[in-house]
Amino acid sequence: MISDPNDAATKAQVAAVVAELVAGDYGINAAWVGDQVEPLGGWRDAYAVLEAQVGWTLSGSVTGSVTEPVSLRGIHGHTPFNHPEILGSFLASGYGVAQGKRVPTVQLLDVAPTIASLLDLELTTPGGLDGRVLTEIFA
Repeated sequence: MISDPNDAATKAQVAAVVAELVAGDYGINAAWVGDQVEPLGGWRDAYAVLEAQVGWTLSGSVTGSVTEPVSLRGIHGHTPFNHPEILGSFLASGYGVAQGKRVPTVQLLDVAPTIASLLDLELTTPGGLDGRVLTEIFA
């Protein structure tokens, strides 16, 4: 996130660093900058998003390496559209849920609005919800 969204000089510096990370041997598979982020489901206030290569994860450190090698397990830093093998599962059962319904793709952001709807609760945030109610699972 860039504190001043109109700061063209900082945006250019960030874009240059991101390009260097992708081109180099840093364990970065892909990157999205600026207007490329939100359409892919990224955080709307983020200016740059990095995707780690398989076998790497994004470091949680603010100093040192951006990535670190990791054995495959529950890790972050990968996009499901580049790595369908890391997609999760979503199962729903109970009152108000239709039996045998399938939803092709569920994002984690969809779970809370769906549960709130089933419980007849209003769920709001100042910026609005990013997820959607999975109405197709309702009886």
